[in-house]
Amino acid sequence: MKQVALLSMFSAIASAQAAVLHDNGPMSTGPTHHLGNTAPVGTTFSELQSVGAVSNTVLGYSVNYLNATATGPLHQADDFTVPAGGWSVSSFVVYGFRTNGSTTEQFNTGVLRIWDGVPGQPGSNIVAGDLTTNILTFTDFSGIYRTGRSSSSLTSRPIMSATLTFPTAVSLPQGTYWMDYGLTSAGNTFAPLVTRPGELQPVGANAMLYTSFQWYTMVDTNSGSQMEVPFQVIGSQNVELGGTMELGGSVSAFAMPRAIAYSIMQGTSTVGSGVITANSSSSAISLAVASTATGSAELVLDGSSWLRRRVTITLTGSGFSLGTISMVNGDVDGSGEVDAADIDAVIADFGSTYPGGSTPDADVDVSGEVDAADIDLVIAGFGSVDE
Repeated sequence: MKQVALLSMFSAIASAQAAVLHDNGPMSTGPTHHLGNTAPVGTTFSELQSVGAVSNTVLGYSVNYLNATATGPLHQADDFTVPAGGWSVSSFVVYGFRTNGSTTEQFNTGVLRIWDGVPGQPGSNIVAGDLTTNILTFTDFSGIYRTGRSSSSLTSRPIMSATLTFPTAVSLPQGTYWMDYGLTSAGNTFAPLVTRPGELQPVGANAMLYTSFQWYTMVDTNSGSQMEVPFQVIGSQNVELGGTMELGGSVSAFAMPRAIAYSIMQGTSTVGSGVITANSSSSAISLAVASTATGSAELVLDGSSWLRRRVTITLTGSGFSLGTISMVNGDVDGSGEVDAADIDAVIADFGSTYPGGSTPDADVDVSGEVDAADIDLVIAGFGSVDE
């Protein structure tokens, strides 16, 4: 059964041209329980461990994010690190079990978020996902049974894998992130923990548990050992597309940064996306795109008072230079056309200085003041439209 489940999972990964980018730790402790009992053919146990007189006793914590009792929503989080170049993340594989569950049952829903810092801490932000959108795409038996130290109920808790897939691949630059997930099933769903033979606390364990409406460090209640959450990150390594972006009609050094969003599309599929923070009229750019994406694509740049620019490119699976890409200025109201409404917007904010004014993009040249130069720029681009 284990082999079938693993083949199914990796077949799904291969079909999406993706790979396991990160594995946060094992669960299997082997086919034999410490008391001598043997797991069914083709399967293994995930047995709680003892070291000397100390034992872990927590089989898992609930991840029922729809829990309506006094303890509120229940979910858990753990961290992972993205190397230089970044990743394009398509999905996560997470795990859950139900007491007296079946190896053929399906989870009902699954949700996941990605944080750019420790969940719930000041300065940490959710960069992808939410706890309301069901992104569960696949449930399968992992081939592992979660069990305690006794010989009873050894196969009553089959660990099921859940593949949670984002609608659009998430581009993550280099850095440390946290994943945070929840599942529902026919009963209360628990998540197993990273487990290795002869180990109470995994090296670097720092998982977190959300319960009673706040975050706690996840520990085994008997041994006090900190715990880790098993999961895999699925996707592809990014490559970088370099080049220069010329933001027409702006001063050489901006009084404030401007945000230009980019997306790299192949048909209706997004293979790269992000935001460029520009601080000058000529800015070096580095755009992340999935290394598995090859062939014809379209780069779309759009943001602030510059009209949308579309550029046809050919992806090779490696990084290359886009050369210089120029953008036309003057669309103050973001309508997709430089017209009289844009002139009116500049006049309405005339004399404002950064950070004042009701329409920051009225400072078309980003000099720090809305003045005659901004009106001249809108007039110069009058009639231009989005590509």
